[in-house]
Amino acid sequence: MGNRDSAEAKMNLGFIRRSIETALVLTGLSFLVLVALGRSGWAWSMGLGSVWACLNWLLISALVRILLVRDRKLSGRSKVRVALLMLVKFPLLYGAGYLLLRQGLPVLGLLSGFWIILGVVIAKAAGRLIMGMDPVPQSGPACRRGGESA
Repeated sequence: MGNRDSAEAKMNLGFIRRSIETALVLTGLSFLVLVALGRSGWAWSMGLGSVWACLNWLLISALVRILLVRDRKLSGRSKVRVALLMLVKFPLLYGAGYLLLRQGLPVLGLLSGFWIILGVVIAKAAGRLIMGMDPVPQSGPACRRGGESA
């Protein structure tokens, strides 16, 4: 059973990695289209917002990978890695986000870039669900007799 849990965890982390890659490809294409349309401010704003969001997801997945390991305590090395990731994530990444907002770039462009990764994750998850790749777990009573209501 431990191997199955490990395989599922690797698959889920692969899902996140592939989602980030897809979001960055969409960001690059959107950047090129916006530059071609003469909207370079929006292109930079959207691109930087998307890269910021992808870095945030990458750091979160790295933290989850370290912190949610079954049947073991955090080693000293893992504790140092967690501290370094927190140091990068909170003051540096969020500080960079603050600086992006202060640069005078279009805020809606930053927000649209930030949402690209979320749209990709939702679309990929919905696709997996529709294709039956990830069955939905059933919960609650299987069915009620004779039209009984809850």
